[in-house]
Amino acid sequence: MVKVETIDERWNPISQEIVYESMVNLRPRQNQSMQILNPDIRKSVQTIIHQLLGAA
Repeated sequence: MVKVETIDERWNPISQEIVYESMVNLRPRQNQSMQILNPDIRKSVQTIIHQLLGAA
């Protein structure tokens, strides 16, 4: 069984906070954690989330 997290566990519309974690780590040798460490990718994720879920 695959566990799917809901959006509200990753995005808080009141505080406008994003949790930068990836459930799929495609390059585990370069990144041992679930966190998205690359600042360019983090910015892309932020832009997409703000567009889809709305941001102030």
